[in-house]
Amino acid sequence: MEFNDNLETLGDSSFCRCRSLTNITLPKKLRVVGPSVFNLYTNLAEVKFYDNVTTLGNSAFSECRALKEIFLSKKTKTIGVSTFHSCFALRSVIFGDELVSIGHGAFDSSALTSITLPKKLRFIAVAAFTDCKSLKRIVCNKNLKTIAQSAFQGCSALEDFQLASGSTFFDGA
Repeated sequence: MEFNDNLETLGDSSFCRCRSLTNITLPKKLRVVGPSVFNLYTNLAEVKFYDNVTTLGNSAFSECRALKEIFLSKKTKTIGVSTFHSCFALRSVIFGDELVSIGHGAFDSSALTSITLPKKLRFIAVAAFTDCKSLKRIVCNKNLKTIAQSAFQGCSALEDFQLASGSTFFDGA
């Protein structure tokens, strides 16, 4: 699926449950991917983001069970609640430099194996990475101020958690 390059916002549930799509190229001027826009795209394997996307709404890609890899826009500041929830095949995510917060359950039950959190990230919400049973390595930055309760609960394969000095507040992670 390809979009008109002038499109800036995709509204709530605009393409929810379009199950046969496998690839999406988002428009170059897109800034906001609203809530549940691509929810339940069970065959979606690839999404291409350009560098203007600043916000990924709640459940925007929730339950996209074939999605394997995400390269987020360099300008993405916020990943909403359950944005990539139950993306069971999602093994890799490359975060943009401007990301400051990851929402509740954003990546829960994904197949991530390793994450390097960007330098500007300050907040990881409750259950953001819960039940990522393949997650072995996490590298945090010094600007990270809050890891909320149960953020990494159930990450049973976790072997390496690198925490930069300067991280100050942890709420039952």
